[in-house]
Amino acid sequence: MELPLLPKVIIDYILEYDGRIKYKSGKYIDIIYKYDFRYLVIQPIINKKLIIQEYTEIHDNNSFYFEFNFNNIEFNNFIGLVYDYNSIQEKFEICYFNFSNNFQQIRTII
Repeated sequence: MELPLLPKVIIDYILEYDGRIKYKSGKYIDIIYKYDFRYLVIQPIINKKLIIQEYTEIHDNNSFYFEFNFNNIEFNNFIGLVYDYNSIQEKFEICYFNFSNNFQQIRTII
């Protein structure tokens, strides 16, 4: 007995119910299930990138400024990096700052 082929719509519903396979760009691809523990691993990275993006300043599409603090350091609110291009002077600057014990800056200007 030959079985008829299932319509693609039915196959999509079956695979969506499982949650690990999606049809995208003409192919079936594996995805991470939305309740998978691996989301907990990458969530802090995504949150950090969202914070950096939120506080990034872009001026006239020709200059930018953003800064961020390092994680997993005892005084993490006072240690970080600043990236600045064309906002004050027409140069690219990377600045390491450490305000935890005393005021310390190490600047690189290109």
